[in-house]
Amino acid sequence: MNLSFGSVMSIPAARMIRYGRDISLGWEQDGATGPFVANTTLCYVTVTPGNDMYVYGFSITAGESNAFYIRWESEGTTYDYFIDFPSDGSVSYTDFVPINEGIPANRRANSAVTTVSIVAINPGGAGVRYSAAILAGEVKHE
Repeated sequence: MNLSFGSVMSIPAARMIRYGRDISLGWEQDGATGPFVANTTLCYVTVTPGNDMYVYGFSITAGESNAFYIRWESEGTTYDYFIDFPSDGSVSYTDFVPINEGIPANRRANSAVTTVSIVAINPGGAGVRYSAAILAGEVKHE
C-alpha cells in the first residue's frame, strides 16, 4: 500500500499523533494597503459556536516595520499574542503545539461573534501593502 502524506493526514489517528487532537488545519489569508489606522484587522477567521479554535501558525508580510497581535477570545476574556516586526519583510511561523494551547478561541451560546484575527497595532503608511494569514483548526468543545 502506497500512501502519500496528504492521504495519511486524512486519517484521524495520524492527526492525533501530529497535533495532539483530531483536527484539520487550514490557512485564512487577507491583507490591506495603507494608509490605515492603528488596530486594523488584517485577516480573521470566525469561530463556530460550540467549538474551540487552535492557532498553529501565522504568516505576515509588510512593507514597513510595525507590531501585530494575534487576538482571540476564550470564555469571555480577550487574549493577545504579540509579534514584533522591526523592519519590512516577511515572517512565517508554524508548530505542532498551538500558540493558544490551554486557552482556545471559543464562542458559547448567546455570545457575540468571536474571531481569531491578526491586528496591526500601529497605523499603516500610505501605499504600503500588508498581508497576513492564520493557520488554525476547530474541534468540538469538550
